[in-house]
Amino acid sequence: MKTKPHHDIIEYFVASGHAPDQLQSDLKAAIKKHASAYQVTSDALDDIDIKARALDELERKVIDDVASWKNDGEHSLDVALKKLGAGNTALKNAKEIHDLAQRIERRTLSNINAMWSAAYFDRLTWVARYRTIDIHAVGLDAVPVEVRNIYKELAILWSPRIDPSLDLDIFRFANNTAIRLPLTWGYDFTDLERASLAWWWLQVADGNIRVLSDIRDNGKIRITKAVDVLPSVPAAPIAYVRPSRVAPQW
Repeated sequence: MKTKPHHDIIEYFVASGHAPDQLQSDLKAAIKKHASAYQVTSDALDDIDIKARALDELERKVIDDVASWKNDGEHSLDVALKKLGAGNTALKNAKEIHDLAQRIERRTLSNINAMWSAAYFDRLTWVARYRTIDIHAVGLDAVPVEVRNIYKELAILWSPRIDPSLDLDIFRFANNTAIRLPLTWGYDFTDLERASLAWWWLQVADGNIRVLSDIRDNGKIRITKAVDVLPSVPAAPIAYVRPSRVAPQW
């Protein structure tokens, strides 16, 4: 029995209620089609196993019967050989059905993956909306692990050309070619850094983003809105001892 592919993250995305209605509907239908195709393929594989075992048993019986002369004459042997031929044909047909079912299943899985890949910006906006449910939340628990995994899967590279009011320098690449921003943060970042991150994710949630196509930043994403006022963030607890700041490892 083959192992069913996992769509846990995609199913979480669909069930969240934050995904666009059409995308949510399309993904749900695609997952349902794949589940049906998977079941047909699985059943066909089981049928191959049943027919192969039956054929093996029939071959042993024919050999034993002929060897012990339990069945005399060409007629009895002819009948046995016909049964073996029918068994071989049934097994061959079962394998062909399984191959066809497997091709259909692979196509349905490919459709899901293509749909998921094409929804790149929908996924990014979805992640941002989850992050901004409580934009002041601190720590990994600010968003569910599934949301963090989807953001990690996106592997977003942001343009390093940002509003000078923001303090996100710690997240710049060493050669200043891009910025990789965290989805969650702690009190080990300054108030301005946390406010900058909060503002940034609020813009992404509102769709104020675009992909750059110039030579310098081709493929990177940039915020299209200038900073007006940064959101206020709660100060670090008085008892909190600020450690040395280290950018997240990606």
